[in-house]
Amino acid sequence: MDESLQLIPIFGMVTGIIINLGLFTAIVLAIYYNVKARNKERMALIEKGVDISEIYKKKDRKAGFFKFGMIMVGISIGLLFAVILTKFNLFPDVVAYFIGILLFGGLSVLYANQLAEKKKMQ
Repeated sequence: MDESLQLIPIFGMVTGIIINLGLFTAIVLAIYYNVKARNKERMALIEKGVDISEIYKKKDRKAGFFKFGMIMVGISIGLLFAVILTKFNLFPDVVAYFIGILLFGGLSVLYANQLAEKKKMQ
């Protein structure tokens, strides 16, 4: 058997390993340089005498989790709606799922933003 044919599976495995290592390295380097740049920015602001407590105050994370939860609820209602649409043969399967997910997912985002704005005003 030709020796080059025996090397094809090895090259396939090596290619997968190299791609995964490259992706991992890119992610780690992106995080590292982001943290490094943020630290340099903070140090420059401190040297100028700027009060960084107002700039870097902690954000309210509860609103983000609430919005994410509302999106998940909207998508699940949309999937349920899509199943009902397909059972009655009103739309093709793919169209019904897109309609359900996009419609109810979008409505849940709008509703979550409306509730978050009401809470901010109080």
